Amino acid sequence: MRKKLFMVGLSIFMLIIGICISKLYFSAENILAKRCDNGDGASCYSVGVLYENASLAADYLQKGCNMDHAQSCRYLGDLMSNDTNTMQKACEYNSAKACFALAQANKENSNEAVKYFKKSCENGDENGCFELASIYAVEELDMDNITKAFYLFSELCEKNNYEACYRLGEIYEKSNIVRYPTRMAYAEKYYKLACDKAYVKKSCEAMDNLNYRNQDIMKFRKLCFLNDAYSCNKLAEIYSSIGMAVDYSFTIAAKFYKKSCDELNDKEACRRVVDYYYWIKDDANEAKYAGKNCDEGYMPHCIKAAHLYRYSEYSHNISFGHFDTNVMMSPDPLISEYVPKNINKAVSYLLKACDKNSKSACYKLGDIYENEVKDAKKATIYYEKVCEAGDEQGCKKMNIRK
Repeated sequence: MRKKLFMVGLSIFMLIIGICISKLYFSAENILAKRCDNGDGASCYSVGVLYENASLAADYLQKGCNMDHAQSCRYLGDLMSNDTNTMQKACEYNSAKACFALAQANKENSNEAVKYFKKSCENGDENGCFELASIYAVEELDMDNITKAFYLFSELCEKNNYEACYRLGEIYEKSNIVRYPTRMAYAEKYYKLACDKAYVKKSCEAMDNLNYRNQDIMKFRKLCFLNDAYSCNKLAEIYSSIGMAVDYSFTIAAKFYKKSCDELNDKEACRRVVDYYYWIKDDANEAKYAGKNCDEGYMPHCIKAAHLYRYSEYSHNISFGHFDTNVMMSPDPLISEYVPKNINKAVSYLLKACDKNSKSACYKLGDIYENEVKDAKKATIYYEKVCEAGDEQGCKKMNIRK
């Protein structure tokens, strides 16, 4: 009986306490609300966080934010306001969520997206860091941005973000962040980490592809140095597909195409190497092999060789130096050589193509004779020839000359 009376008394006491606390709570809320209405931003924030109703909380936080109360803006930003101005203010006051939302809304404007993702990242949002690194990683030929992406993905990977580990593996595989053998080992390491720890499917696939490619490199390398042209060309294809470091991987590809062309007389390799010399800005070798192909009857390279000899004041010639085929380290640096303009060579290559009825070559011959050789009669002959073949520009030149 006493126990029952005690329990009833305790219940009544707790009820009274609850009523008192409720009155105090609502009293405090009313006081804070009045202070907020009177321009006290801190009170707006305090009353805003008391509300469980998100809509009512947002109303008071909005008032506080409009008074430039930093905590109100940050908290409101975390509630993901739909008002852009509010979100911008929240981001200014270091709301990572607000900055991230603004970045997502501005993804089509890369500069704005970078600005807001960077702010989100600086305020501790890992998603913002990941998105920022992903934007930097897209700039494949910009080593400054690749380096930024590298460090961001590295930090995220250390925090067990395995998608970032996969992206770090990608950078090691496809960029020139470190030299070839080392970067492939690191690429495999991070692909394996993402695959084993979180089964990131694309990372597992990338690891398999990397292993297959390394096996192919070993196989084709042996056959290439046993003078198998097909294997040399396959090696060139593999290295040209390695990725972002165009100046590096394309230089190695050019080396194998050059061997296949010079030593094994593979005509397709001779043609392909011209493209690679163009991509690595080796004008001297581009002109040399384009001329070789022209002499062997490949007309498109007659026009290319003529253009180089007509317009180049000088070009860059690469010295490959010692090339260790076991470790595939970087070739020697670029060495500049002066290659003088040669109008006679340009004319001779264009004549070969023009004789095979290339309208472009005939028109260019007319242009050279008109503007550089200063032979009006010959210029007229070639403009007339290209006009008769139906070329509008050639006919215009003929009409002007008449």
